[in-house]
Amino acid sequence: AHSLAGGTKSHRILQASSLAASPPPPEGAPPPFCTEKGHEDRRMDLYCVLCEELACDRCALANHSTHIILDHASALPSQKEEIAAEASSCGARGEQLTSAVDAINARIASLEVNARAASRDADLL
Repeated sequence: AHSLAGGTKSHRILQASSLAASPPPPEGAPPPFCTEKGHEDRRMDLYCVLCEELACDRCALANHSTHIILDHASALPSQKEEIAAEASSCGARGEQLTSAVDAINARIASLEVNARAASRDADLL
């Protein structure tokens, strides 16, 4: 859907796995350069809140003119908080899932014991 919208047709969509493979930039590093044709000399130092992406000044004017735009440094604290909250939520959900899997495994073990006992009882008959 993102690539079908008028102002975002030229955007490049990255897979999360490709982002995980590349190390994060060091703290305080300058923002990356834009990859749009003709914008290669422009730093992506703006952040579009609606699209949740960095943009250079030219892309911000062309593709995000009706969106809320922040300086990338201003957006970082809230983004860090959001990521921390998501990570915490995932951790809590992971613990719940691990408990559920443990309960299922315990039930399977109990059923296996009962099945062996039933099989022994059937052999005695």
